[in-house]
Amino acid sequence: MPATPHLLRMRRNNLENLPPWQNIELAKGYAIRHYQPGDEKPWTLIIQESMSLRWSLRRARKKIFRAKEFNPENVFFATWNNEPIGTASAWPESPSEPDTGRVHMVGVYAAHRGRGLGFLLSLRVLHRMRELGLQQAVLNTEDDRYEAVRIYLKLGFTPEYVTEKHVQRWQYIIDSFETMER
Repeated sequence: MPATPHLLRMRRNNLENLPPWQNIELAKGYAIRHYQPGDEKPWTLIIQESMSLRWSLRRARKKIFRAKEFNPENVFFATWNNEPIGTASAWPESPSEPDTGRVHMVGVYAAHRGRGLGFLLSLRVLHRMRELGLQQAVLNTEDDRYEAVRIYLKLGFTPEYVTEKHVQRWQYIIDSFETMER
């Protein structure tokens, strides 16, 4: 699914040379697990808070958990003391790109950010895609999700210019990173 004009798109052209996700040590109380029955509500709350999206539980069930693309083995949660506090999914991209997966709906509660959970969830999704035999990954993101973009760049994603305006938008983001580093 190509990015809509307001979203930015990124691509990782291969799923080779991924760092092992299992070797990343989490702080005490944190863990990564697959979707479990009953996770629809925590997933919805995480997405609402972390992405400022107004998803209802009803919409999440219809668009995600009852979608033909849904596979519980492809939805991951970061937990803190066994409570879901972050999520990311491996989602099929489109029939026109059968060797490509989409890193989908990555979010972590603000209170738990800065602990590497977004990176680890995204990395786990990339490993899952490789396990499924996919060869590359794409994602869509927003301009103002600077920390997410940093994670995606660190994971080997590069910008795709879907529209002419994307060239300017990506340049603004890169300039913003340079300003922040000074």
